[in-house]
Amino acid sequence: MNPVPLNLNDLKNEMRCVPTDSPIFLYIGVGAAANNGVKQNNLPLAHYQQFPPFLQDLRNQIPNLHVFLLLLDPYQENPPRVAIDYKLVDKYQSGCHYQGNQLRAFVYRVSVYTEPDYNHLEHGLNITETLRDLNDFAKANRVSLLYHDCSGRDVALLAEYFDTENSNHLDQIIYGLSAREDHGCMFDLTQSHAYFPYRIDRSPHNNQRPRIKMFNYYNHIVNQTYDMVEHELQLHSPEMRGMADIQKNQIVRRIQSRFKIANLSLLRQVRKCMLDQAHAAEADLYPLNQIPCLYRDMFRDLFQEKNYDLLFELLFNYSISELNIIVKLKKMEMTSEELLTFITMDEDPYKWYNTLSGLF
Repeated sequence: MNPVPLNLNDLKNEMRCVPTDSPIFLYIGVGAAANNGVKQNNLPLAHYQQFPPFLQDLRNQIPNLHVFLLLLDPYQENPPRVAIDYKLVDKYQSGCHYQGNQLRAFVYRVSVYTEPDYNHLEHGLNITETLRDLNDFAKANRVSLLYHDCSGRDVALLAEYFDTENSNHLDQIIYGLSAREDHGCMFDLTQSHAYFPYRIDRSPHNNQRPRIKMFNYYNHIVNQTYDMVEHELQLHSPEMRGMADIQKNQIVRRIQSRFKIANLSLLRQVRKCMLDQAHAAEADLYPLNQIPCLYRDMFRDLFQEKNYDLLFELLFNYSISELNIIVKLKKMEMTSEELLTFITMDEDPYKWYNTLSGLF
């Protein structure tokens, strides 16, 4: 039996009822149930996944901010920890809808997955279209949205899935705390990398809601507006700008890691198949799981069709685009194509890793 789709009408209607002079922030936390045994003790801020410290600080610093928490976890405690700590009232005595002073929590005890995940839960609920609907709602109603998966899945795959359709709103709609870095199930939410520089964007039209905008390097990566980074940073207070450097370093580190583990491994294996098709039976396509699903499916199809020449060409071009992020962020003199050509120059694919290590 397929799980029943989420009915978020109450969530949307309550956001619509917020006065238009007040900003709204929607946080979607997947797998955010508190650890066992914390009900009688304080839950450390470092692990407060139901209401991350970044959002708590926003709520403390912006008096008229309304925060909505959408918590999705089959093991979500009843009541959720955030309802206890913030004295939220169970509105319908249902264990699903809690409200307090400009803070509301909507709880759905269900296992979920999304289209770009490489492991789809057999009895889980696919929330891809639900998230797309919430993205559209956020755009139309000037709501800021932050999504994070605390269950250990790689949130970067979901972020990349939505990048194109959210391209004009990537400072308002963000998928993944900590610059999309994969920290697994737990990481310290009090560290600077779990925060974003933010500002209040006030519309010149009096009837439009002010919105929270966050500095997000991926906004410039996706839109190829690297030259606008410094201009945007000037719109934020000086004490916040250091977070942008932390974010940039994280992105470089993440791309480097994925390039070594996935891109270079796949290029090496396809090159071996081009030289000797007998190697195809030994090829390990597991690194494809770290590639965005659009490319993942295309590359896997080409491999199964034994179209190794075209596969290598497309993998090469995709890898150039990935390296270009590092080239731009680090302001390197070599182009990304020159860089990848240099890395893969040796006839022995196993030596490519040594060349890569010497460059980064």
